[in-house]
Amino acid sequence: MPLVSVVMPVYNSAATLGPAVRSVLTQTHGDVELLITDDRSTDDSMELLRAFAEQDERVLPESAPEQGGAGRARNLAMQRARGDYIAFLDSDDMWLPEKTEKQLAFAAEGDAPLTFTSYFKMDADHTGESTDWTPNGRVIRARAHADYRAMLRRDYIGALTAMYDRKVLGTRLMPQMRKRQDYALWLSIMRDGHDARGLAEPLAVYRAARPGSLSSRKLSLVRYNWDLYRTHEHLSVPRATGGPGLRRLAVAAQLARVAAWPGGRSGAARHAAAPRPANGPPVRALRSRRPGTRPYGHRARRPRRGSTNRCREPGSRGRRRRR
Repeated sequence: MPLVSVVMPVYNSAATLGPAVRSVLTQTHGDVELLITDDRSTDDSMELLRAFAEQDERVLPESAPEQGGAGRARNLAMQRARGDYIAFLDSDDMWLPEKTEKQLAFAAEGDAPLTFTSYFKMDADHTGESTDWTPNGRVIRARAHADYRAMLRRDYIGALTAMYDRKVLGTRLMPQMRKRQDYALWLSIMRDGHDARGLAEPLAVYRAARPGSLSSRKLSLVRYNWDLYRTHEHLSVPRATGGPGLRRLAVAAQLARVAAWPGGRSGAARHAAAPRPANGPPVRALRSRRPGTRPYGHRARRPRRGSTNRCREPGSRGRRRRR
């Protein structure tokens, strides 16, 4: 049976670590190794991991030499991998018991070295185990096929479901980014000419972010997406695919930069805060056009080429006026 190396970064995850680890150890495909890197946690995460390692030799925890974020923790774990496949699971998510078995069979059917699946979503305060999970109807459906062009528009791969063939791709590490390292890894694989296939059956459970947390604020990822497209993919973002998704991303990135200007206000906010006369629009609006001119945005109709006089008499129905 192929050995699957499961990569799990951990940071202050004592509250959710147990169900995540047990969801790997209870897989119907038991030939797995759980490579865990603790990113210098300050809670009891490392003590829990040592206890798991004493009970099951497949659990292989290690403490990072210094705190470096989830991407670096995953890379440290992947460098220790011995498996034929590398899969990913965060310390607050879970796999359903048949996930590895079914995904390996699915990967063997096709020629794509990168596979992923659909997955369920659970509330942030969920306390159950993967073995007693009841489907709740909250499903993120996997796309049947994803290539580089499609992935530029959107990240279709849930990291907790991804698995790649190490025999084909080798050990592919994540780039040194604070966020979106998994997305960058999928793009780098596809940029080399490999596509990804998605399994429709939900085989994992993703824990939704708590309201107000960093991961729950989508705008916080805008600048990381921008850095990914521009620095790592070397793309001209508005022209990368011609689709509207990247253009919206470019606009959002511009708004994020404007919001970071001194004073922290966009042009619209500064305009709203402009001094106002007693009766009338803001001072800036009064200066927006000269007296006697048409408003900005008005396009004057140009005469047709070759015509000498396009003026028309009232009621002439378009006939040229005679001199």
